Amino acid sequence: IFFRFLLMSNAVQKVHDTTKWVVDQATHVRICDQALQSVAKDLAQVCSTLKPGSEGLLPIAEWDWDVHFFDGNDLTVQYLLVLDALNFCFWPEDGLEYDDLARALKKAVLDDPTVF
Repeated sequence: IFFRFLLMSNAVQKVHDTTKWVVDQATHVRICDQALQSVAKDLAQVCSTLKPGSEGLLPIAEWDWDVHFFDGNDLTVQYLLVLDALNFCFWPEDGLEYDDLARALKKAVLDDPTVF
C-alpha cells in the first residue's frame, strides 16, 4: 500500500506541475480565488443543511470515514474538489481505484493542511 501511495503522490505531483504550466500560459481564462472561496463556502453551507431522505433530494450516501478526509470546513470542500478533478481526468496506473486516490489525498491533507 505504501508503494502505491508513493506512485500516486508522484502522479499527483505530475498533475500539479502540468496544470501549473497550463494556468501560467492561460490568457483567456483565469481562476478568481475570491469567487472560488465564496462558492466553496456557499456549497458547504448548503451541504450542511441536507439530510438523508429529504423530500426532493437524491439519497445521500454514508460518508466513508476510512477513505475520505473530513473536517467540516472549507478544507473538506477543497479536498472533494481536488479528488473529483483528479478522478475525472486520469488514472496513472492500472489497478488504482477511487479509494486509493481518496486515501492518498486524505493522507496529504492530514500531513499538510495547506497542500491545496
